[in-house]
Amino acid sequence: MRVLFASTSGAGHLGPLIPFATAIRRAGHEILVAAPMSAHARVGPGLLAMEALAVRVAAPAVDDLRRWAGLEPDPAGDRLAGSPYLTLAPASLELPSAPEPPQVMRFHDAAPPLRAVRPAGAVPLVSMSFGSVAATIGFFPDLYRAVIGALAGLPIRLLGTVGDAADPADLGPLPGNVRAERWLPQAEIFTEADAMVGHGGFGTTLGALVAGVPQAVVPLFADQHLNAGRIADLGAGIAVEGQDPAAVRAAVERLLAEPAFRAAAGRRALEAQGLPSIDEAPAAVEALAAAREQRAA
Repeated sequence: MRVLFASTSGAGHLGPLIPFATAIRRAGHEILVAAPMSAHARVGPGLLAMEALAVRVAAPAVDDLRRWAGLEPDPAGDRLAGSPYLTLAPASLELPSAPEPPQVMRFHDAAPPLRAVRPAGAVPLVSMSFGSVAATIGFFPDLYRAVIGALAGLPIRLLGTVGDAADPADLGPLPGNVRAERWLPQAEIFTEADAMVGHGGFGTTLGALVAGVPQAVVPLFADQHLNAGRIADLGAGIAVEGQDPAAVRAAVERLLAEPAFRAAAGRRALEAQGLPSIDEAPAAVEALAAAREQRAA
């Protein structure tokens, strides 16, 4: 039997394939791994600190595959760690101690729409999202209900999303100032949101930051504690450990009452929007590929 394994070049995507590939090869079958050449760079799905951790974890298994393929050993993953790195994260969001690849290219996606202008005295809008995974691993509906219950008594409008894996109806009857949906366009919500309650997922956290929205971050798993800490370090929000609804409420009250949080988030939004446009990324990747071809000639 011949088995083809296809992956992106990211360690987090290749890593789960390696045990299966190794087992199939051990059983006497032929395997082939198809992945982009290292000159097509890495795209960061999170902060550099998490990328460095992923490379260290995956390096021994990847090195076994390198030896099997007749490539030079790379036991520490230095070749992968040294490859060009593309990311949407502004530099200030990175952990200061994180090792930085020799060539980091930072870009900014399309600027969010202009913030809506509301009349003075309008009721603040707070967005709540715990991403698309939390509901699949036991956090729904209890955590969602608890946070809604803690926030509903504030003079706010609360707009929550639960993702495809959950049904908003399972939250039960909601107070009049609360609305829950499966999905809503995040960028559009951020044009009106005065604050956000999130779980620290990279996409949600970065989206709020580059829109200048202050955040109460309730980390649940994976890299979310790191992301929450960075938002707090930047002054762009508050990290709420322990999934404590009362602490979430107190954090939201502070975010709405203290302009310093929005000002700090706004500074990071301006930094991100000053990065090269994502439309410049294809040319950057083409240049990397051309440079590799020249080295191989």
